[in-house]
Amino acid sequence: MRWPEGNPIIDENIILEQGRIDEPRDWPGLMVGVKTTISLSTKVLLSSWINFGGFGIGNSSKMAYISTI
Repeated sequence: MRWPEGNPIIDENIILEQGRIDEPRDWPGLMVGVKTTISLSTKVLLSSWINFGGFGIGNSSKMAYISTI
């Protein structure tokens, strides 16, 4: 990711109500995906999949995706 004008601005005066800023956080999120496999020959397969998720439901991300070929 590139920031438009050099480094991002970091506010050092943020006060956390609890926990630490480097603490990992987990939450559930809806993911919808498609996987396909194509046989190119008897010994070669081409497989790919893509997942989309988030959709802003509850605490999930607004948009997330994973793709592999």
